[in-house]
Amino acid sequence: MEDIEETQMLAERWEGDRIKWIKWMLLGFMLWDGARISEKYLFPGQYEFVLAPMIAIGTIIWMVGMLKLSQLSKLLKKNKQLNIILNDEMIVLHRLKAFTTGFYALVATQVLIQFISYSHPFSSILAADISIFVGVVSAGVAFIVYHR
Repeated sequence: MEDIEETQMLAERWEGDRIKWIKWMLLGFMLWDGARISEKYLFPGQYEFVLAPMIAIGTIIWMVGMLKLSQLSKLLKKNKQLNIILNDEMIVLHRLKAFTTGFYALVATQVLIQFISYSHPFSSILAADISIFVGVVSAGVAFIVYHR
């Protein structure tokens, strides 16, 4: 009986850690990529004293979040029972819904970019950067929202 309670407590703690590190990873990605896109396209050569540290801080936060999630994944692979608990059907459904949300946000972004490009010149690299940013952020936010 104690083993079940201990496993349940560990699962709750690791689930909280997983959501926490996904949030940090998403924040880091938004800082890094948002500042990078701003520096490259919106304010080229301007505000470097603000954007460069944002890019560096975002990169560090993003990398730490990814490393922590990787460590958590390794721990889950070692404990089969916790792996089953933390990757149940509901989590798989949340992942699928988040991916679908990210996909539709990406399609909407592409349509919007297409309409904007008719009246304003638009770099294809900028379109790709914006699309990646919107796709990753919308899928990450959707997973966090669905998982509440």
